[in-house]
Amino acid sequence: MNSKVWIIKKDGYFMNKSIKHVVVLTLAIGVFSVVEPVKYLNLTNEKVYASTDNSDLLSKISLSDGSISFSRTTTSYDVHVKSSVEYVTIKAVPANTDYTTVTIDGETVTEGSEYKTDVKLDKGENTIKIKVINGSRTKIYTLNITRGSSSSSADLDEEINDVHLSSVELSDGNIDFSSTQYSYDVNVDSSVDELGVTATPQEDSYNVIINGTEVDEDDNYKRKIKLENGQNTITVKVKNSEDDSEKTYTLNVTRGDAEQSNSKSSTSDQVEDLHKGNVFLKSLNVGSDNVDSLTSQNIYNLSVKDNLQEITIEAKPENENYVVTIDGTEVSNDNYNYTKNISLFRGKNAIRIEVKNPDNDEQRTYILNIVRGTETNTSDDKDVILKNISGKCSQWVKNNNQWMYNDETGTPLKDSWFTDRSNGNTYYLQDDGIMKTGWLNKFDKWYYFNQSGIMKTGWQCIDGNWYYLNTSGTMQTGWINLNDKWYYLYDSGIMAKDTTIDCYALDSNGTLVN
Repeated sequence: MNSKVWIIKKDGYFMNKSIKHVVVLTLAIGVFSVVEPVKYLNLTNEKVYASTDNSDLLSKISLSDGSISFSRTTTSYDVHVKSSVEYVTIKAVPANTDYTTVTIDGETVTEGSEYKTDVKLDKGENTIKIKVINGSRTKIYTLNITRGSSSSSADLDEEINDVHLSSVELSDGNIDFSSTQYSYDVNVDSSVDELGVTATPQEDSYNVIINGTEVDEDDNYKRKIKLENGQNTITVKVKNSEDDSEKTYTLNVTRGDAEQSNSKSSTSDQVEDLHKGNVFLKSLNVGSDNVDSLTSQNIYNLSVKDNLQEITIEAKPENENYVVTIDGTEVSNDNYNYTKNISLFRGKNAIRIEVKNPDNDEQRTYILNIVRGTETNTSDDKDVILKNISGKCSQWVKNNNQWMYNDETGTPLKDSWFTDRSNGNTYYLQDDGIMKTGWLNKFDKWYYFNQSGIMKTGWQCIDGNWYYLNTSGTMQTGWINLNDKWYYLYDSGIMAKDTTIDCYALDSNGTLVN
């Protein structure tokens, strides 16, 4: 007998065995031959062919947080987890455990470890590779895991953050409300100078904040908002105080003619609306620095160093019965003690502080225009520098019919992303300082800005074609899964419909046909 190694078929799998097993097999054949001639046995002469199909290398992928719908034909998955999740356990079970090597994020996992390992997650986007090798067959699976979300936040995955409004009603204008749609365009007549907004949460325990002021069941979750001519932005935030999850809905309300000049009204133009009655703060501290002139001034321009990513704001009222809100969060209680930590973007951050007398609705609003990263005096040990500057500072200005934004020094922002903290909208100022509209390619990623310069997210119909922009505004391509529905986006970003991609049929809505 020669030393040839045979391939034996057992339990549906093909396994290479050692020569000593062939000897055992030979003895077994001798035993069977006593009963029946060997020519009727087919234990050793079956031809076996190696499969060229890689689709069955893994039988399962699972995660300790987040969820995926595993499919043999899908190699890329998008997963969202809460910002509190620092580690995720990933399990990748091979279809054939014999002679198969599995690595997760570069670490080899085995049957002894149940084919799983813990992977540390950074905040934001994480790309995890799962590599499977069986002989000459190799397949790589990709998990795109997003931990938490970006500053407007408003954008955690539905499965992670299920806090929503149940309805939004307006005293004027029409709105076709859906709890999972977060931006609306509303038109009202030029005669409408005040709009009543009623925002009812899905749960009575949720907090509702309309344009920085909290409303509750006693208010019927309603607030009246003064409208300027042209475009107005109203934000409605719903928050679950138990786990700090929240959603923000944006109403883009156009009063009369949509003249853009009215949508970019400067902060200084709003002074008349910033105080109603004799309600003041007793003290206002930004970091370790004290802000004064609290009874005669409402707007403050400050500059901080580039490495200062977070700052603590303390706002104490003259009367302890007053309600104080910092950047949309009520801080006049034992949990906050009139303080809030604010994350700072590079560039301008507009922080609103409101103090209100609940007995007569008198209130005052203070605005901190904090610019991070423009201070050039590095020899100054102070983190915060207060600047009292007159002129067109910290506001939108129009130059030759083009919109620009001046920082707190009156200098136009250039080649800069700018997020307005008061409404959550993001803009981009180009190299010449002019506000960008339309498509923008930045670092090989495409973004889209509407005619008001606002960066768009989610599904957008542009020139008759549908595109999908993720929560960071980046245009998506290839296969994507949204709410358990598959779509395909060409390299141009345009959604495919009424066609077949990779042998899969898509209907007129672009949805994969089961």
